[in-house]
Amino acid sequence: MKRILLASALTVVIYGAATAQIFPPGYFGIDGIPVGCGPVFTEVHASLPDIALAVPAGMGAPPRILINGPMFASLPTGVKLFIYAHECFHHITGPSEAAADCYAVKLGRNQGALSLPVLQQICQAVFFSPGDWTHFPGPVRCQQMLACYHTP
Repeated sequence: MKRILLASALTVVIYGAATAQIFPPGYFGIDGIPVGCGPVFTEVHASLPDIALAVPAGMGAPPRILINGPMFASLPTGVKLFIYAHECFHHITGPSEAAADCYAVKLGRNQGALSLPVLQQICQAVFFSPGDWTHFPGPVRCQQMLACYHTP
């Protein structure tokens, strides 16, 4: 209860009219499951250009994971946990999307949150993506995640 009150107290106005809920490290949860990423803050926004983004520390701001609240809320729990772990990985090691996917898959698998059916849901979500300058096309990305799932 204390955590929810603290987190709710940190709702702020950002970029004019847009609001965000800001959760200090250790105060964010996904569908009742506490999650964290070391010293990284989590911000839930009403609108973002992507479902989630990793933002490094800079200009006095701490490192953050930004989440598009409406998009994120519509996903199954396992997919949300994968996305959060993927963004967290960027803060731990760096910008590699393939490495972040693999880390998130292995972490989820090892913690029991990511089963093959959940990985299939993730693959369905990315399969038709043509890719971009940082992400492989959906089918390649899915093949790589499956390979990571089956690798110790």
